[in-house]
Amino acid sequence: MTDISRDSSATRARWQTCLKLARELLLVGPDGKDLKLDYLHTLIDTGRLGPTHHPRKKILVIGAGITGLVAGRLLKDAGHDVTILEANASRVGGRVKTFRATKHHQPFDDPAQYAEAGAMRLPDFHPLVLALVDKLGLGRRQFYNVDVDPGTGSGPDVPVPPVTYSSFTGRTWTYGDDSPDFREPDKRGNSWIRTNRVQVRRADYTAGPERINEGFHLTGDEVRAPVVKMVDDALETVRDYYSDLVDGRRVNKPFEEWIEGWARVIRDFDGYSMGGFLRDHAGLSDEAIEAVGTLENMSSRLHLSFFHSFLSRSDINPGVRYWEIPGGSRRLPHALHQGLRDEVRLGHRMIRLEYHDPSRDTDPEGTGAVGPDGWGVAVQTVAENDPQAPPRLWTADLAIVTVPFSALRFVEIVPSMSYKKRRAVIETHYDQATKVLLEFSRRWW
Repeated sequence: MTDISRDSSATRARWQTCLKLARELLLVGPDGKDLKLDYLHTLIDTGRLGPTHHPRKKILVIGAGITGLVAGRLLKDAGHDVTILEANASRVGGRVKTFRATKHHQPFDDPAQYAEAGAMRLPDFHPLVLALVDKLGLGRRQFYNVDVDPGTGSGPDVPVPPVTYSSFTGRTWTYGDDSPDFREPDKRGNSWIRTNRVQVRRADYTAGPERINEGFHLTGDEVRAPVVKMVDDALETVRDYYSDLVDGRRVNKPFEEWIEGWARVIRDFDGYSMGGFLRDHAGLSDEAIEAVGTLENMSSRLHLSFFHSFLSRSDINPGVRYWEIPGGSRRLPHALHQGLRDEVRLGHRMIRLEYHDPSRDTDPEGTGAVGPDGWGVAVQTVAENDPQAPPRLWTADLAIVTVPFSALRFVEIVPSMSYKKRRAVIETHYDQATKVLLEFSRRWW
């Protein structure tokens, strides 16, 4: 284990914070417990919360996205009185939204056509969601981030492989039957890159990047390296903190070194933007960083936190296997909604959340419904389809708030949260994204 010297109480406190954040990031519980295994057991193996001695509670869940629906389903099955409040008046699912033909809406000429406006792919390293999809019987098929050879692979009739999760405890969790005949199709790299008036195939750029790189005025070793290799090589030095390269693949260091390695990553790189990391740590030129931003679709994120891109870089890349739900991602929240028809209330947008804080001597003036002898929380909502209607009051013992911070910023919370929590809600960055959906009368490709 690495010996880290700490000269002052402030340095020691910062190191302890980094260790705590590393354990939370890696879902390491008390005594080295793997919390993800617990979650898989609860959601998939048993489908219900563990034994509890708590009395029946009245619980409000704010938001009918995937998180809210799963929480509501588990709490309802555990015997609690659950109400799920959703601002959208016409659908559940949150950022899962599929454009498709409905009784009142025909977005495509072909009624069988559909397209994803939101979440569209499920990576192998999300076993909770994949196993839930399988458990609900929705089916899955491969999703391709890159073009593939349609004449290769195992074909649609071969069953998909089971969902597996390899825990840091040494245990491997599996859901589903083995599929020895399943094979990945070959990746071709036939997509085009066009920049600075030069156009080449992706595979050709990988083999000979000079023509494209010269358009960004790269010189020396940089002109001869694909930008993806520049980024990956830079990030490999960070991955060395917590893992080793063994026979071409990354293997986590022993448990304590693994956690400590992640803590050092947080300590050493938390103050970097991605652009600053590539410039100051990796030593890339400004021209190379501009090429990285353009060719790796990172321009809008170079000024953001290093961690934002470092973690997502592990998520979205051609080396990861992805899946999709046939018929659209909306089928997942729709299936969860089926068992919560009486609990989900659509068209109710939260504008105020009042809660009882036992650490305070008195509760702030408000609805009068919250206090030591009253309810634990009170939520006010407005009708999304009738803005002139008076606010409605909902009371409960507890509330689970699952809406994104970008929506929570506009909610009055009484008593006010701590300064650091308010800053997190206000300052957490959300990227803007635009999808263009095109329908053609025939397949020209």
